[in-house]
Amino acid sequence: MRSATALIIGGGVIGLSTAYHLARKGFGRILLVEKDHVGAGSSSRAGGIITSLLWTETGVLARKISLDLYRELSADLPGYRFQGVGCLNLFDPPSWPERTTLLPLYDRLAAPYEILTAEELRYRWPALTPADGIIGLHDPLGGYSEPSEYMPALAQRVAALGVELRQGVTVTGLVEQQGRIGGVTTQDGVIEADVVVCTTHAWTRNVLAGLGIALPMKAFVHQRYVTTPLPSPVALPAINANPQGGYIRPATGNRLLAGGETADREEYRVATLDFQMTTLSAPDRVKADLAANLTPLVPALGQTSW
Repeated sequence: MRSATALIIGGGVIGLSTAYHLARKGFGRILLVEKDHVGAGSSSRAGGIITSLLWTETGVLARKISLDLYRELSADLPGYRFQGVGCLNLFDPPSWPERTTLLPLYDRLAAPYEILTAEELRYRWPALTPADGIIGLHDPLGGYSEPSEYMPALAQRVAALGVELRQGVTVTGLVEQQGRIGGVTTQDGVIEADVVVCTTHAWTRNVLAGLGIALPMKAFVHQRYVTTPLPSPVALPAINANPQGGYIRPATGNRLLAGGETADREEYRVATLDFQMTTLSAPDRVKADLAANLTPLVPALGQTSW
């Protein structure tokens, strides 16, 4: 049996980030196992939009730390840069009063923001055409992280820090020894560890089921689209377009990235450990509805295809 000081299950952003910070702290030998390839799950499919203007004190403080870390990572990860273009959160008149109740929280926690009218939004970002009455809550420190750049850069840096990455290794169970987890079982045998960290996202309930542990977590289907390249970049912040039921931001290669929740808001249960994200699909109406809702806000969407 092989042994490791710390064993991380899952090669997504949480697993790689755990490995990165443990390695930088000199924790010891670190092994990360991934059943597919690094970034095969939702981490590489994320919208990547980041703002600290959330709904709770914990959320605001956690996002402020995240934004600081993304800027630090821009200096440490090869080929990666956080896109600090700001994050714009849009509201219509019925939804705006509820958000105003959070402004004192942002003030107390020193989370900067600007409140902009539709006219001010159109002036600052000519590519943006919100209807009259729309209110913008702008986070000047927000922006987006491009998963296609961040994930490989993080994996490369983690490997350079001495973390052992094993891809194509499926964890089939956890080894319990005297009331603690002492390793994992895989298709190739047992791997012992002093510490085991489970970062398997939608597969977590399956991994922990053998111990009778059912964490209060659920998975939902989300869909994002990337357009074909435009002739030139579109100057926009990352936008949470709440009245339009989606989000939109610039993307690498003069593209735009747009997404939103699917109409089916029921929990998606991952039945087996061999579930693959590539088996998911969204009805054509999801793309059609997003295009119909977002194009009046960002007319450049009408100049490209998804």
